[in-house]
Parts: sequence; structure tokens; C-alpha cells
Amino acid sequence: MEAIFHWADYVVLVVMLLASASIGIFYAFRSRGQNSSGNFMMADRKMGSLPVGISMVASLFSGIYIQGSVSETYFRGIINFAGAVIPLTISGVIAGRIFMPKFYELELKTVYQYLELRFGVTVRNCCLVLGYAFGVMQSGLVTYAASLVLSTVTGSKLSVFTCTVILSAVCTFYTVIGGIKAVLWADCFQMCLVIASLIAAATQAVIQIGFGEIWLRNLNGGRINFFNFDPDPRVYVTFWTVIIGGTFSWLPPMSVLQIQVQRYGTCKSQQTAHMAFGVFVAGCILLTSLCVIAGVSMYALYVDCDPLSAGYLREADGLLPYYILNAFQHLPGVPGLMISGLCSAALSTTSSILNSIATITSEHVISNIWKDLPDSRYLMITRLVAMIFGCVTIASATLGSRIGSIFPAVIGVIGVFNGPIFAVFFLGLFFRRANSQGTIVGFVVGASIGVWIFIGSLIYLPLPGSLELRTDGCEDYDFAANATTDSSVMNVVTTMMSMVTNESSTLVPPVATSRPFVIELYNISRLWYPTLCIVLVVVVGLVASLIFEAIAGKQEVDSALLWNWRESCCCCPKTSQDDDKKVRITRIQSVSATFPDDAGNKNHDDSKETGYAMGELSSTAVE
Repeated sequence: MEAIFHWADYVVLVVMLLASASIGIFYAFRSRGQNSSGNFMMADRKMGSLPVGISMVASLFSGIYIQGSVSETYFRGIINFAGAVIPLTISGVIAGRIFMPKFYELELKTVYQYLELRFGVTVRNCCLVLGYAFGVMQSGLVTYAASLVLSTVTGSKLSVFTCTVILSAVCTFYTVIGGIKAVLWADCFQMCLVIASLIAAATQAVIQIGFGEIWLRNLNGGRINFFNFDPDPRVYVTFWTVIIGGTFSWLPPMSVLQIQVQRYGTCKSQQTAHMAFGVFVAGCILLTSLCVIAGVSMYALYVDCDPLSAGYLREADGLLPYYILNAFQHLPGVPGLMISGLCSAALSTTSSILNSIATITSEHVISNIWKDLPDSRYLMITRLVAMIFGCVTIASATLGSRIGSIFPAVIGVIGVFNGPIFAVFFLGLFFRRANSQGTIVGFVVGASIGVWIFIGSLIYLPLPGSLELRTDGCEDYDFAANATTDSSVMNVVTTMMSMVTNESSTLVPPVATSRPFVIELYNISRLWYPTLCIVLVVVVGLVASLIFEAIAGKQEVDSALLWNWRESCCCCPKTSQDDDKKVRITRIQSVSATFPDDAGNKNHDDSKETGYAMGELSSTAVE
């Protein structure tokens, strides 16, 4: 295969990797006199709003999401803009006004500590295991996807495995030596590259044909399809799907995902955390909107010669890399900068996962194996855990390359659990009478039904179709205008994103067939899965809790662990109950906190302390 990268592109890519590693070295030297587990995991809670907010955006948006969003807009229209603005805004307000203040005031290192305080160790462990599985698989998949792109644009001079090792090594290096401060600032640097790449992609199209022509071509091509009010849940994308289903899809990662909770937990005050959350929501809307703009811009350029239909492109999710190579090959260094942006998205997500997994492993596993561990040794073990999971990421990415389409199916199964996990937190925060037994029953029922429908959809769900695509202008369209041969570009996109076989990868129109009612459940759009699972867990969990309450009696719950509507309403005056609650929160923090004491030792006997403290706190619970 002929190499596509110019030497200038290699230079840009190497500079990006060295810059990310240098951030870790900088903070390793800067913090050498302040080495502690609190600094490594939580930055001693002294971070500002801007780096935290940008890092939250970077950790949530992987390269797969960015490429998929661009392709989704290109093939199915601007209706995804509703998914960028309205659901993100609604989810951001709920997460920022309800979940974030509660978790921040409890000063928890991991979000799972709340589940232990509210429901006990069993519920915590159920969600913790799924969190591990999701984190390992997600980091492996995003690393493999970025490695595949990088390998193909270099003409296979770098193998996929070599690229995986390089990206994982750089990511693990600055995460281990620099801690969460290095991760936060590296995310900021990498997110600038991502945004610059998307802006460049859209700007190139505007320069070539103009904004007015872009709008007109998308309007004539049916891409301006925001107002589709079909209530049928089996329709892949409608206004209701992206508004309701999109809101419930965004709520779990924005509210209870460990990588997000840990990040705003590093803020120096709750006001700073609120500002960081505002930056986070605004950044999510900006990034998704840029993906939509890039998608409509590419459609306008390829309006009469679709690369997928013409055979230049094999996978729909390879559209953005294909366009980068096709449009910017005459500008050495620019393709390297834009591909570096896609790789940076993978580095951001993976480093966030590594830091979060190291934190929850140390807090919930290591601390229970070795009690009364000196903080210096505790920090060393935490770094070792992050290094081990960096190696696990390489293995997970390698596994993804071996099993092909099965790997994204596994990711889909784990994704079904995001809704049930959020529902567990929802039960704990909003319903005093929800108990541990009932919550477990609801969790099992909701997750089981979600997995059942997902597996059935792999067999019976028709593949969604694309809007109209044309190839009548392919003979006149100059694909090599920017010094890129069709064969070279086709070699790139032949293998690019081949392992992603979700709805956006295959664009075959659905075939109408008569099916039994039960099988019709499998036709429900997958965007409704989180909504379905959340509703099932909450309803079944509440009913089961009332049944167990009638059998075993009512469990006492401290009000400090429940949502207080006054806290979410800025105009409500403080009451004496708020002062009493502050005292109880301080006592809860003494249970969950694991920062070193004055002697430099750590007390990690969570199970004994939690049981004693919660028993004492329950006597002061306020109805």
C-alpha cells in the first residue's frame, strides 16, 4: 500500500504525542513535593472550572462518537441537531442541579461510595462490576479504532498493534506519573485539536461552495428533517426519539459516570463545580453541533457522487477520515493535524478511564485487602494499578481486532446496563422507601429485559435505511483534485472502522415483513433502550421495596443521602433543617473519606465504619 502521510504529517503526529507526554512530566516534577493519593486522584480538590469542564467533554466524546456523528448526519439528516441541543441541555440541567451538588457535598472519591452508604455493599458491587467491564471494553475499543485509522493513513508502515502500543504507552505514561492534573490538562490540549479538526473540515466546504449552497443542497436532499413527529417507537430516528430517548441516553453518562463525578470532585468549591458543569454542557453542545455541521458540509460536497455508493468508501463511519485525506492532501501537515485530533479523542477517553479505574480499584479493592496502609505505599499501588490497566487496554484492543463484529456487540450489551445503573442512583436519591433488596430486584429485572431485547434486535431488527444518495455525478467529480489517488484513499477506508457494525455502519433499507407481536419488540429503536430500562428498574424496584418493607420492616435512611428540592432551587431560603443536614453530611464524610490522617496512615475498613456510622446517623434522620 502506498503511504498517504507526508513527512510533515508524521512530524505533527509525533509532536502531539510528545506534547501529551510532556504534560505528565511537567506535573510529575511540579507535584514531587506533594505526592499523596489525594493529589493523584482528586488534585487535592484545588482545580479551576475551565480545565475540569473541558476535560469532562474530552472524556465523554471518543473518536468513534465523533466519526459516527458526522456519518449519521451525512446519511440521515440534521435531525441529530435535536440530539445535540435539547437532550444535552435537559440532561445537563438535571445532572448539574440534582446529582452533582449531592455527590460534591459528600466529598466522595468514587460514585460507588454513595451506593454503599445508601444501599450497602451488595448493590455497590453489582454496579461496580459492570463499571469495570464497561471501562475496560470502552478503552480498548476507542484505542483500537484510533490505531486502525493511524495505521491505514500511514500506508500500514505502522501496524495496528504497533499503533495500539504507542497510543496506550503515551496515555498510560502521563496518567501514571502526572495523576489527574496531567489528565485534565492533557484533555484540554487534545480537545483543542479535536475542535480544530472539525472546524477545518466544515470551513473547507464553505470555502469551496459557500454556506448558502451547503444549506440549499441539504434542503433539496432531505437532510433538513428536524420535524419528524412520527410516534412509532420502531422508527429509527424521530423528533420524539432524539428528545425523549436522547435525554435518557445522556442522563447516565452526565450524572453518574465515575470519570465525570471524579472530575468535578477536583474543583475547589461547589460554585467552581457548577461553573465547570456549565462549561461541560456548553462544550458537549458545541462539539456535537460541529459534527453535525461537518456532516452537512460533506453531504453538500458529495451530493451527486456519494463515496459509499460509488465504491470509494466501504464503511459509513470512515467518512470523516476519507474526507480529510481527500480534501487536505495538498496541504502537508494538515491531514496529520486532523488525524491527530481523532487520535487525541481516543487518548482523552482512555486516560480518563485509566485514572478512574485506578481510583475505584484502590478505594474499593486495595483498601479492603491492606488496611492501615501508609499513604506513600497506597499511592504507589494506585499508580501500579493504572499501569496494569494500561496493559489491559492493549489486550482489550487486540481482542477487538481479533473478534471483529462480536466486540461492538459486547459493548452494546454493556451499554444496556447504563440505564439500570442510573436507575439505581435515581431510586436511592429520590425515594426514601427504596431499599437494597427491592433495588436489586429492579436492577436484575430491568437489565435482563434490556439484554433480552438487545440480543433479539441483533437477529430481528431491520437495518435502518439512508436518505437518498446519488452517484450520477461521479464521472465528472474530481476525487483526485487534492493529489490523492482513489486507490490510496480506498485502501485507507477499506479497513477503517470495519469493526463498528452498528446502525450507522450498514445502510440497507428496512424490509417490511409481518412479525408476531413479541418479535415486534425487537424492532424498537435502540435509542429507546435506556428509557425502557430506567423505567423498568424504577417501577419494579419501588414495588419490590414496598413488598420487602411489609415483610422485614422499614429501613431508616438519612436525609443527607436524599434529594432536597430546596437545594436545586436557588431562590429558596435556608432552613434549620439545612444546618442540621450539614452536621450529618460532615459525619458521613468521616465514613467515606480515605485521605491520609496526620500520621500519614489511611483507615480503609469501610464495611465496619459504614455500618456503625449509618446506624448512628439513622437515628437523626429527618422525614
